[in-house]
Amino acid sequence: MALVEAARFHTLSEAHVAASVLRSAGIVASIADAHYGSVFWTEQRALGGYRLSVADEDLADTIDILRAPPLDEPLDEPLDEPLPTGNRIVAGALALTLGPAAGWLATRRGAGTSLSDRPLEALKAMLLVAGAGGLAVAGVYFAVRILVELLTNPP
Repeated sequence: MALVEAARFHTLSEAHVAASVLRSAGIVASIADAHYGSVFWTEQRALGGYRLSVADEDLADTIDILRAPPLDEPLDEPLDEPLPTGNRIVAGALALTLGPAAGWLATRRGAGTSLSDRPLEALKAMLLVAGAGGLAVAGVYFAVRILVELLTNPP
């Protein structure tokens, strides 16, 4: 089983997507110079890009798969619904102070409930805010949360 070059890609991301598509079709694919090119990407581009290699007997199938137009089938499931305004504000405030992980913790996309419905996640968010940024950041978090609750559910 000899490996042959099936295609070349300008970026490592493109090569990984193509290799993933081939692997999902049951074809073993490898990207040559991926490690070298991730460090010295300017030189890798000068060398002709990233080479996608497959077994010799899979070359015809690989070319057919890579040249096929993308499918226009609708998704079986609808995409995630957008976050409510209150959760967006909290996620933005946490992301600006503590980074994206804290914003995700507060909103839990896909869970379908608000932070006030999940006290354990609220406690985790409070501990994360208090531990990482001190009491001042925790105060900002609670102030933003209270403001959001007042704006979304007026008394």
